[in-house]
Amino acid sequence: PKDVSKKCHVVPKGLPGPSQDVLLRTCSYSKQYSGINSKASKAFFKEDHIERIRHLLKNTTYCHPRAHSCWFVLLKLLVPGYGEPPLRCTIDLESLGNFWNIMVEKELFNSSSHEKKYLGILLFKELLPCLEYVAMFYRGCG
Repeated sequence: PKDVSKKCHVVPKGLPGPSQDVLLRTCSYSKQYSGINSKASKAFFKEDHIERIRHLLKNTTYCHPRAHSCWFVLLKLLVPGYGEPPLRCTIDLESLGNFWNIMVEKELFNSSSHEKKYLGILLFKELLPCLEYVAMFYRGCG
């Protein structure tokens, strides 16, 4: 509901339509929702939104050595086509840069916890096949 999403600081601003519907569609990605997913991804991976949810996400390392399922949902939202063979991914570099800098570099790799560093390496391993050569040198990352 709109009144709940206005009060909840975790739901990103600017999502098209009902937030829950967009996020559920993202979980079962389909080509017909690519426009919606693109808008949802841009809203979700804005710097201010990632800053608001990073404390929630960093505590998912209790599943170590496995990654919590929320990370794969985030990767699907960040990388349209993630997990679908053949691997043809297109990544919005600004969203990737925001996610990587705030969540992985600042939160996971700067931690003294080996579990968090391991999660950062796991995310790198999952994202690497999706990156084009140009994305590895994008100034917004790292």
